Amino acid sequence: MDAAMIVAWTNGVGLVLNMIGVGIVFFFGFPQPPSAIGGLLLEVNNRLPDGRTLGQARKDLQETQKTYRRLSQVGFFFMFAGFVLQLGATIYGAHHG
Repeated sequence: MDAAMIVAWTNGVGLVLNMIGVGIVFFFGFPQPPSAIGGLLLEVNNRLPDGRTLGQARKDLQETQKTYRRLSQVGFFFMFAGFVLQLGATIYGAHHG
């Protein structure tokens, strides 16, 4: 494989990783600070309209937040990896082109 082909493929893979990362971050967002469910007058055993207790709802929210945080971190990793590949391809092309 010649240098131009290596640069083209590396740039292409980097671009695809960037787009995957952007899509993941678009859907799952940036990590957010924790939010509270309930107020000062509610206790953990109070029932919500959907039948869950406040404690269960808080636990579910924490799990959802954890999942979204992990997926947004994966998205940022893909964007960074894509950037590194594109930068490497540019540097490689400049030295071997």
